Amino acid sequence: MRAPDRLGVVRTPQHNPAADASTLDEYVRRILDLHGPHLFLAEVDGPSVTYAEATERVAALRRLLRDAGLKSGDRVAILGGNSINWCLTYLAVVTSGTAAVPILPDFAPAAIHNIVNVSESRALFVSASSLEKLDGASLPGLVKVFLLDDFSQIELRPGADLVREVRDRLASLADRAGSFLVQHILPSTQREHVPQPDDLAAIV
Repeated sequence: MRAPDRLGVVRTPQHNPAADASTLDEYVRRILDLHGPHLFLAEVDGPSVTYAEATERVAALRRLLRDAGLKSGDRVAILGGNSINWCLTYLAVVTSGTAAVPILPDFAPAAIHNIVNVSESRALFVSASSLEKLDGASLPGLVKVFLLDDFSQIELRPGADLVREVRDRLASLADRAGSFLVQHILPSTQREHVPQPDDLAAIV
């Protein structure tokens, strides 16, 4: 018989349906399916996604990687700060047979260029806020570059024009999305979460 905890409650261990998963892909899929409607990721004063929503987005990103011609064993670099899209990209990469190469956006440009080249990354996901770190970079091994903010494919080119173009496009999309929500009186995409006893939390 199990001893009571410090609150005097005897807890019965629960079976984890994902415990016997044989691969990381299978484990992640089971966890996402198990907690479908519950909150999975959230940004401070920003958007959030449930496990079910994350399942759909990760699947879409896996298709994006496949359509980009990436194969099992290829390296995919991820350059950007903490965000929902960073987490979803990481999950898609590590469950699709490719290897993730996370790069801290605080690194100096030369260090970032070196990591991408030495790791032989064939694809790169980069946030708009980190684009300037790639200015003037020689990254001959990259086949595809995607923007972390909206997963669109971009072409790296020198100068500040690319940074300005991307930021203007993202600002325009944000304005259009906000106007649409106001005009159609849709509920906000930001959900205030009240912690529950069975919630799971991730620190990234």
